[in-house]
Parts: sequence; C-alpha cells; structure tokens
Amino acid sequence: MKTCVLLSTYNGEKYLEEQLDSLKSQTVKDVFVLVRDDGSSDSTREILLRNESEKIKWYSGENVGAARSFMTLVNDAPEADYYAFCDQDDYWLPEKLEAAENILEKSNNKLKLYYSNVTVADESLHAIKKSTYDPDSGSLKKMLIRNFVTGCTEVFSKDLLEALRSYSPDFIFMHDWWSNLVCLSLGGEVFFDEHSYILYRQHNDNALGYKMDKKRTVFEKIINKPDRLVRKNANELINGYGGIMPEENRKSVWDIANYYKNIPSKMRVLLDPEYYPDDPETRRNDRIAFLFNRK
Repeated sequence: MKTCVLLSTYNGEKYLEEQLDSLKSQTVKDVFVLVRDDGSSDSTREILLRNESEKIKWYSGENVGAARSFMTLVNDAPEADYYAFCDQDDYWLPEKLEAAENILEKSNNKLKLYYSNVTVADESLHAIKKSTYDPDSGSLKKMLIRNFVTGCTEVFSKDLLEALRSYSPDFIFMHDWWSNLVCLSLGGEVFFDEHSYILYRQHNDNALGYKMDKKRTVFEKIINKPDRLVRKNANELINGYGGIMPEENRKSVWDIANYYKNIPSKMRVLLDPEYYPDDPETRRNDRIAFLFNRK
C-alpha cells in the first residue's frame, strides 16, 4: 500500500528538518511526501531543496493560508491508497502511519478516515500531556457543532480524497474539520485511535494549537461577534454534497444550515442531545449559542 503525506509549510525553518526526518523513519515502506510551500520568506525552501528525493517532492505557491494550502495539496496529490495531513512543526513516531493503515484496512467502507490522540510537547519535544478526546466524537451531529480532530493525525482513503476534490467550497475554516464533515455526511466511517503517535509541538508560531483549544464562556458566546462557522460549514456541505448524502444525514446538515431562520430546525438542534458533548458546561454554552443564532 502506498501512502502520500500532504505537508504544507510556511516559514518553518526552525522545526521542519526534524519533521522530515520523522517522515523518513516511518515503518511502512511505501511513503511519498508532497510538500506545498505557502509563500515562505525564511530558509524553508532551502531545507526542502536539500531534502528533495524520489520520496519527497515539493513546490511553492502564493500565500493562501493553511486550510487552502492543504486543499491545494489534496487537488495536486498523486495516486495512492491512503493520504495523511502533516504539519511542519510536529514529530511523528515511526509507527504512526502503520497504526493508521492497520485500523483503516479493517473497514470495507470506501470513505474512511482515521484520527488519534496526540502527545502535547514543548518546543524541545518534551512531552507535556496526552490529549483526551471523546471516543464518541466521530459522529456527524457532534462534528457539525465543533471539530474534535487534530488534522496532523488524519489518514484517509483515496475515495475520500476524490470526494474532497469533487467540490471546492467558497468557505473553509480548516481542512481537518472539512474533511471529517465530508466523510461523515456522505456515510463514511471515522475511526478514533486512543493511542498517540505524534509529538504535537506547542510554540508561539502555531497556526492553531492545543493551548488555543479552550471553551468560551456564556458571556463570550452571546456578546462577542459570532463566527457562524457551524452554519457556514453546513451550507457548504449542502451546496456540494446535498444531492448525494444519505437522507438522514442531509436532514441533520440542513437543520444546522437553516436553524437561524427555521423554528422547527432550531428546536430539533436545541433538543437533540446527539449534537452535544457530555461536558455540561460546553453543552449548555453550545445550546445558548444556537438559541441566539451565534453558531
């Protein structure tokens, strides 16, 4: 089996070499790395040029941000059995891809995606703590409300890559959230691995980091300017895939896309516990946000 690692770089000179070394050390044999540099102004391109080989290819483009850069990689990716998103500043343990492939191979579903826990580390890769994701977070309704997945742990099938290629959303917040939503809304399977095979480095230049993943208060939910990411994601799913979704999934996505202008939809979202995590405070805050059209 061939796995293609999709790596987006941007001014990553400080940690990129270590990450590339960890990709070269994967226990699976057939690994190809495709890198897109998102307009770096430091020595990132020199590092990529120095590491270029038959197994590592790279190209550069204009700065479009992490989400768009990764989706460009999706469109440009070569033929493979599996694909993996990769950040420039983490460190993969040697068995990361092997563990993901072993789990994915057990499923006959053509649309499938794997994600795992991470080990949060400091700038020097000293472990700080292991993340603790909810193993039941990989459901469509929960994923519509909030992203539970760290993109740099994702490994997914060729068929999901093709589905992602088939529609280019006008709005995309992050590539990891979007790929999970597409997989689940189309009836695919998302697999969670409680083990960690990645040192998730935290530093001042993280695009999105563990330290930023915090719950907002009720006051912030109501008073702050709403981002309405949830509604925007749902609208893009309807526009791109509404005609081919399983009916039950389409109804759930439609309710999220239209809750602010459709009272029955809002009531279904507010009253259905399957949309919300078990944590009482988060569940309450999310419901308040929906009540006041902040999602």
